[in-house]
Amino acid sequence: MKSTQAIRREKDVVNRAAMERQRLLDFLKNPASYKHGPQSVRIIETHISIVALATPSVYKFRKPVNFGWVDFSTLEKRKDDCNREIELNSRLCPEIYMTDSAVPLFEKDGRLNFEEGEIVEYCVAMHEIDSDRFLGNRMLDGGHIDDADFPLTQLVDRLAPFYKEASSLHFDPDTYYQNVRQPMLENLPPYQSYPIEVAVEMLDLLRYFFETSLEKHRRLLMQRMQDGCVGDFHGDLHLQHIVLPSQEHPSLCIFDCIEFNDAFRQIDRAADIAFLCMDLDYRGYRKQSEAFCKAVADALNDNGLIALQPLLRAYRACVRAKVNVLTSTNEELSPEERSACVNTARRYVNLALRYALAGTEKKAIAVVGKVGSGKSAFARFAASCLGVEAQSSDRIRKELSGLPVLQPTPDVMKPLVYDEATSEKTYNTMMELALHDAQTKGIAILDATFSSTQRRAEAIRRFSAGGIELLFVEVSAPDRVRRERLERRRFRPNQSDARTEDLSFLDAKYSAPDELPSNRIVRIDSSKGTKEETGVAAMKQLMDLLF
Repeated sequence: MKSTQAIRREKDVVNRAAMERQRLLDFLKNPASYKHGPQSVRIIETHISIVALATPSVYKFRKPVNFGWVDFSTLEKRKDDCNREIELNSRLCPEIYMTDSAVPLFEKDGRLNFEEGEIVEYCVAMHEIDSDRFLGNRMLDGGHIDDADFPLTQLVDRLAPFYKEASSLHFDPDTYYQNVRQPMLENLPPYQSYPIEVAVEMLDLLRYFFETSLEKHRRLLMQRMQDGCVGDFHGDLHLQHIVLPSQEHPSLCIFDCIEFNDAFRQIDRAADIAFLCMDLDYRGYRKQSEAFCKAVADALNDNGLIALQPLLRAYRACVRAKVNVLTSTNEELSPEERSACVNTARRYVNLALRYALAGTEKKAIAVVGKVGSGKSAFARFAASCLGVEAQSSDRIRKELSGLPVLQPTPDVMKPLVYDEATSEKTYNTMMELALHDAQTKGIAILDATFSSTQRRAEAIRRFSAGGIELLFVEVSAPDRVRRERLERRRFRPNQSDARTEDLSFLDAKYSAPDELPSNRIVRIDSSKGTKEETGVAAMKQLMDLLF
C-alpha cells in the first residue's frame, strides 16, 4: 500500500505536468509567440501530442507521456522522436518539413520563446497544407466520389516502388509471430477496457476471430517474411495522411508515419495496405478500396496480400476503436465529444466484425426457421454487432400494407396482408434492401422464414447475380419453448402476427433447408442459452464456415 508521502509526490508530479502543459498551450495560442506573426492560431490535441496551426506554419510537440507503447517521458526522448519523424517521413513526403532537425523551444526569464535561453522542449516545424489537398477531406464519411477523382494510379505509383525498394526485415519466426499476434489481442479485453456501449459479446467474437485467423494464416505470415514482404514501412497509412499534388508540389505526398514505435511500422506491407483499405471501407468507399487493393497486389505480384486483408483490416479497425476509446477518457472533452468518440469506437468494432464474418467480399446472411424459433432475436443481435439493419419480412410486410409495425394485424386484414401477391412483394422488397446493404456495407442480414426450397433457391440466384454469396442460419427450438414464446407475444409489442393457434398450420408449410450444402448453412438451437449466447455461438460457426 502506498504511503501518504508517495501519493502526495505522485499528485505533485501530475499537477506540475498539468501546469507545464497549460503554460505551453498559452504560449502556442498567442500569435505573438511566432516570428512570422500569424493572424490566429488553432490548437489540436491528441493523447500524445499538441499541434499548433499558425498559418502558414505548423508546430508539433510531444506530450511528456509514457503509455508503454510510446514513451515521451524525457526531453531527450522527445527530441529524438522529432528527428526520427523528419527522417522517416522524408521518404514519402520530404517537402513538408521546414527544417531537417528538431526545433528547440527555449525559456528565458521565465518566458517561452523560439530564439534563446535554456532549451525546455522540442518540436517539429512543418509547412501548413491547404485543407483541400488532404485526401481525407475530399473523401468524406458516407460521401461519394467519381472514379476519376480518386488518385488510384498516383497512389500505386508512389507506394509500389516504396515497398519494392525497402530493405526486408527478418526476425526469429516465433518472435515475429508473437509480434503480430500480441498487438491484435491487446486491443481487446482484458488489456483494453471499452465503454458499455460496445457489448462484451462483440469483443468476445473479435477475440475468437483473431485467434482462429492467426492460427490459420501462421504459415503464410512466416512465408511472407521469408519472401521479403516485411519491412520498415509507414504504419499509419490512411486517407488523412495522403496529400494530393498541387502546382507547387506535383507529387502525391504521404506523411505522418509512425516514428515512436518501430514495431508498429516494421510490418508486412499487407498491413500498410489494409489500413488505407479499412479507412476507405469505413467511409463507404468499398469500390475504391477493392480497386486499390487489387492494383497494389498486381503491381507487387503479391496474391498473399489479398488473402490477409480480412485479418489485417479487422485489426486496423480495432486500432482505431482503441484510439477513440482512449480519447473518450480525456476529462477535458465535453460530454458530447466523449459520446462521439464512443460511437465512433463502436462503428469501428462493427466494421471489424463485418470483416470477421464476410472478409473483404460481399456476403448476405438469411436467418431462417419456424415461427417462435428465435430467428428474429438472432437476426437483431447479429445486425447490432455488424452495424447494419436486419431486413425483416414481418416489418416490411406491415409497412407495405400501411399497418403499424408493432401492433397485431386486424383479423379482417389478414387475408390481404398474407396473400401470395403480398408475400411475393414482401420478399422482393426485403431482398432489394439487403442487396443494397451488401453492396454498400459488405454484409446484409435477412430475417424471414424462407419456408420453401423454391424461395431459398430464388434468393440464392438473385444474390449470386449481384456477386454476393448468400449464407443461411437455421434457428430452431423445441415445440414447447416455441409455444411459450408465442404465448408471451400476446402481452408485448411484436412485429410478427404468429400466435400459438397458428403454430400447426405454419409448421406444415415449413420445409427444412436440407437441400443446402454444409458450406452454406449453420444450424443453432436457441433454447440452450440466452439470446446473446445463441448469437455468439452461431456467429462463431459462421466464422468457421467462412474462414
